[in-house]
Amino acid sequence: MKFIYSIILFVLGCSSAAGDVHIKNEKEAPSLISWSHKFEMVAEEEDWSYYDDHENFIQEYFSVNYLDKRIDVTTLIEVNCIDSIIGKIDVSNDTIFLISDIFMTDDRLCSEYHKFNFSIRNPENKRYAIISTK
Repeated sequence: MKFIYSIILFVLGCSSAAGDVHIKNEKEAPSLISWSHKFEMVAEEEDWSYYDDHENFIQEYFSVNYLDKRIDVTTLIEVNCIDSIIGKIDVSNDTIFLISDIFMTDDRLCSEYHKFNFSIRNPENKRYAIISTK
């Protein structure tokens, strides 16, 4: 019986230690502090340059500023006629992807460009490749 209790304590101790490592890694990873967006311009019909030459198209609006344990990023993202948008990031290795999730509640089809500002927590003051998604 003592053997079973020892095994249970050992398993619980190991799972607790593994959980602590997982929490530590989450704390070190970049996370979104805040975001905002504002209308910039209407997209022209039949103009595919946002998709065909994305980096050059957004270049005027794209900036990355590394501050103490924070990254401030500005980019241009195409959105449709929308009622609400959520700014998000996705982190993969040494890359941060800037994402906007759109919730549509009507049938209107129109495109416009919004300037997004992302403030990202960077606890390790690490330099990341920043990718603005299409």
